[in-house]
Amino acid sequence: MSQKKKEISKHQSEIIEQLPFAKKLDKKDLNILVSVISSFEKFESPLPKSSEFKEYDSVHKGSAKMILEYIKKEQSYRHKQEPLVMKTFLQDLHYNAQESKRGQIYAFIITILFLGAAFYIASFTKSPALSSLFLAPPLFSVIDRMISNRKKK
Repeated sequence: MSQKKKEISKHQSEIIEQLPFAKKLDKKDLNILVSVISSFEKFESPLPKSSEFKEYDSVHKGSAKMILEYIKKEQSYRHKQEPLVMKTFLQDLHYNAQESKRGQIYAFIITILFLGAAFYIASFTKSPALSSLFLAPPLFSVIDRMISNRKKK
């Protein structure tokens, strides 16, 4: 029991260091806080804790060995899958880059065609309204692109 008291006082000192408001608590509230914080336990592993691992074997003979074999198979499978996943990811990345590049080229060509048509109509037909119809789409698309890029930042 004296060891438990030392452990609690160790927890108390750690909590007081990490939580400034804990210094203002009385002993009873501090003990409650320590017990609540101590009850939260974070454990992340494919294997159970060693204390629980022994219990598996006591409940069902050989279950600990089965768990270890399962973990080995799972790890082997993941190691085999990782290069495939990475390869697929890189292929998707490459495809998206190519698609984006292709889209930019097509947009540039269409913009040049619209601008050429607008200047042709403006110089030969002397109709500013018709010319502005061909000038508006590329102009508005460039403005829209600038505004949407600014919003993303």
